[in-house]
Amino acid sequence: MLKNTGYSLARQKVMKTTTVSYKNKKRIERPESEQFRFEGTHEPLIDKQTWEIVQDIRKHKRRRTNFDEQDMFSGLVYCSDCGGTMVLHRSHTMDSSKNCFMCSTYKKKGKDVCSAHYILESNLNAIVLDDLRRITHLAKQNERKFTEYYGMKRTKEAQKEIRGLEKQISAMTKRQSELTPLFKRLYEDI
Repeated sequence: MLKNTGYSLARQKVMKTTTVSYKNKKRIERPESEQFRFEGTHEPLIDKQTWEIVQDIRKHKRRRTNFDEQDMFSGLVYCSDCGGTMVLHRSHTMDSSKNCFMCSTYKKKGKDVCSAHYILESNLNAIVLDDLRRITHLAKQNERKFTEYYGMKRTKEAQKEIRGLEKQISAMTKRQSELTPLFKRLYEDI
């Protein structure tokens, strides 16, 4: 019998893909309902907290490009239909004003999953620049309100961080109170 050591026991998915026939070797993805999941096949290698931290880091990771510079919108533009990331599509035959962000889901999986839509990089630059100008203009006109809003937001973030640290402290003191009697018994046994 396997013992759970923190993070739920590891899962294994089976029969994720299939083929049309034994002659045609092209892989087709099966729907979730036809896939099998076996849980508890072996103990996890890492705890749940570490797993969640790594998944969060991977979600926000920027991929290396084959070009000299990283695009400033990399990992920040999302599709309004499917929620997938929009990737920069550069064409060597066109000038840089024709670079556009395309839906990665459409690019990978086709029109059955998401529609074909894009936004030109130059248009996105103009939209962001216009928005920044508007916000800075409002901040200049209402400087006192802006500083109050910003200060309030900072204090909310600080309070949230303090609550998280207090939770960690309480968990550590609880653990210490559990371990102290154990160490005393071990010392007495020697």
